[in-house]
Amino acid sequence: MTDRPVKEQDGARLRGERSEDFCGAKGPASWGAEALKSLGPLELAYVGDAVFELLVRTRLARHGARVGELHRAAVAYVSAPAQAAAVERLLPRLTEEELRIYHRGRNAHVHGCPAGCTVSQYHAATALEALFGHLWLSGERERAGALFEALAEERDAT
Repeated sequence: MTDRPVKEQDGARLRGERSEDFCGAKGPASWGAEALKSLGPLELAYVGDAVFELLVRTRLARHGARVGELHRAAVAYVSAPAQAAAVERLLPRLTEEELRIYHRGRNAHVHGCPAGCTVSQYHAATALEALFGHLWLSGERERAGALFEALAEERDAT
């Protein structure tokens, strides 16, 4: 892969970093505390949405169902009402720092709310995603996995 100079595309400035800077072993774990603090709660939630979706899909793929069934099961995990219910069960397990991130995400100014959920549920889901985004970018992947497994096991038990 060659390094390219900074380019303009769709009005956004691309930095020209190589993909291995983000995906390699030194990728997300290399985010320093200051760089991580510079991200707002909605940016953390943006990353956390993808992380949570990946954890859900990975867990569901182990069961070997058809793709349509997997999709329906994934939606049941990642919908705002499902995430809001899950985070309520997760709160007692969080550290003080994780609770701080959760509260930042919950208090973020979201722009609208999708159909099928309440504003309160959407804020809770955004907070959960912000937490997972923060854990992932800070390199705490084992903690993110452990919290997700705790959620999934409790959900499957009910």
